[in-house]
Amino acid sequence: MNNGLVKKEPLFPTAGVPGAMSLQDVFDGWKEKGLSPVEMTEEDFRQTIRIVYDSFKGNITWKGDNIWGIHMLALMADTMRSMVDYFLKDPARPKIYPGDCQIHIALKNNRMGIVFDQNKDPQLLKGMLVAALWHIMKQFKKPEDCNLFDEFMGCFEFDVDKEEPLDGL
Repeated sequence: MNNGLVKKEPLFPTAGVPGAMSLQDVFDGWKEKGLSPVEMTEEDFRQTIRIVYDSFKGNITWKGDNIWGIHMLALMADTMRSMVDYFLKDPARPKIYPGDCQIHIALKNNRMGIVFDQNKDPQLLKGMLVAALWHIMKQFKKPEDCNLFDEFMGCFEFDVDKEEPLDGL
């Protein structure tokens, strides 16, 4: 017999204050635990990746703020897709690095070979490969239902905790 009593569920079950029925209950419970609310700004939620390429020394440094791991890779993948569209598809795109450059990739008898001119700018070669990768991935799905990062990650199977040698390449 419940005598007409109805149990009320707390309004803030994730606040860490059992039974809190008002914001004041939450704040009082936090105060008892030595906690105080802190105002968050838009800047506190901004995620940035800073990439610096020193062409004189030939090295790259990068730093992520308020972002880590897979999230950083996903943001970079989205950025790369946007950059490919801007640099290769936009009618007002800037001119691509002058000069000729070719990369040939072939797969035969389960072996992959790649040929390129090593005297060309290595950043140009890498950029061409990225642009080609995005173009190929776009060819196999409709743009409206394609997550290119998922598509890219689906090309690989690996254990992120250890490195294994690639046999035969």
